[in-house]
Amino acid sequence: MSRSQRSKGAAGELEVVELLKPYWPSATRNFASGAAGNGDVAHGPQGVCFEIKRTERLRLRDAWRQAEQAALAPGLLPVVAHRWNRGPWLAITELDELLTLLAFREGAL
Repeated sequence: MSRSQRSKGAAGELEVVELLKPYWPSATRNFASGAAGNGDVAHGPQGVCFEIKRTERLRLRDAWRQAEQAALAPGLLPVVAHRWNRGPWLAITELDELLTLLAFREGAL
């Protein structure tokens, strides 16, 4: 991975952390995510493992596999956060998890 790719990835991680801060003020980048797992965000939403991808062409299967592997050991919910240049941040997770969140939001649970 080139230096510019690492810089773009780090910038993407910081963008997501800044989006999380109003709700989880202690959220930070997980600098040990590559070696120790547990995703790219530390002290964010409890039970969620973020893999952040700031790229024009997301390799979704690879990104999802990475998120699942990072979330597997601690039993966390894998989420891939992705953004392309000048695009919005998107969150990718399993549909049944999203449906549970939506039902909870509507008071159905």
